[in-house]
Amino acid sequence: MKRVMFLISAFMMIIACQAQSEHMKFMGIPFDTNINSFISQLKVKRFTYYDTVNDVRIMKGKFAGYNDCKIFVYPTPDNEVQLVAINFPEAEQWSILYNNYRKIKEMLIEKYGQPDYCEEKFNSYTQPTNDRSKFHEVMMERCKYSTEFYTNLGMIKVFISSISMRCYVALIYGDKVNTLKSEESAIDDL
Repeated sequence: MKRVMFLISAFMMIIACQAQSEHMKFMGIPFDTNINSFISQLKVKRFTYYDTVNDVRIMKGKFAGYNDCKIFVYPTPDNEVQLVAINFPEAEQWSILYNNYRKIKEMLIEKYGQPDYCEEKFNSYTQPTNDRSKFHEVMMERCKYSTEFYTNLGMIKVFISSISMRCYVALIYGDKVNTLKSEESAIDDL
């Protein structure tokens, strides 16, 4: 019996170690890829290079049926991919923002199952009642529409965002292994 328990424990440890070495994928491209190779593979998928800001590579292209998306690829200290963020096209009406958010959320639920976290509310004194007032709350950064999915490989988050009064839906894919590596590297600096 002890031998069986030992074998089961050993098997579980092997599976756990294997799972920790697997990486999130974005459009089929694993996050353990060198960032330059990752960008090259995105170019093959018809994304175009746009800019680099503070080591973050920015691409433009069509994603999930939406044209003119910006893709931000964040590197680890080892130059692998830690995070990919997608900004969908800007909107100037609440109804468009909400419909984009809802559509992407539904696609994620279809792929990953029910979310692990979802909050959908306005953080204002009075609740907005029409499209214009809801959009105003988004511009003032008093809108909290966010849905998160946690997998063994990392985190996926879709949310409504506003920066400098520009409103859009954003989607983030974060790789668990590379995020832990980055955190360990930061701790080593202390």
